[in-house]
Amino acid sequence: MEKKRSIGVTIFGILLILGALFQFSAGFVLNSYKVLFQPLPGIIIIIRFFVAMIMLAAVLVSGIGIFFLKNIFRRIILIAALYSLYTYLIEGPLFCFRNFPKFIDQQVIEYSSKMSDIPLSVLSTVLWSSTIIFWAIDFGFAIALIYFFTRPKVKEQFK
Repeated sequence: MEKKRSIGVTIFGILLILGALFQFSAGFVLNSYKVLFQPLPGIIIIIRFFVAMIMLAAVLVSGIGIFFLKNIFRRIILIAALYSLYTYLIEGPLFCFRNFPKFIDQQVIEYSSKMSDIPLSVLSTVLWSSTIIFWAIDFGFAIALIYFFTRPKVKEQFK
């Protein structure tokens, strides 16, 4: 007897795959991590960068894997969602949030050389706004994943 996958599992699977591909294509850059995670030692920043890459790859694979209703992929998604919340609630306030203005300033300077006809204030506003919107969506998505994939009816699909 074949297992029946709910529409919610399908939608979350598609969103996880698209989200991971978007984040890979947006280009995680080690230099960005070096700015965001100051004053941590370089080796810790490199390790943190590779952990993030591994988690993102795991999310991509798990996004595909949940279509097959394998419980291991549901668990990996839950771990990744908890990790995401950890980064916003623990790492963010300790490191990233205080370094983010410097990071945005660097991005504005970089983009201004490519888009010289756009005022710096507009570039800065767009970067800040898009970052805040992305953070809100990402944080909410992590909470939605935890809520959805821990519901008894959903867990039953993965048995």
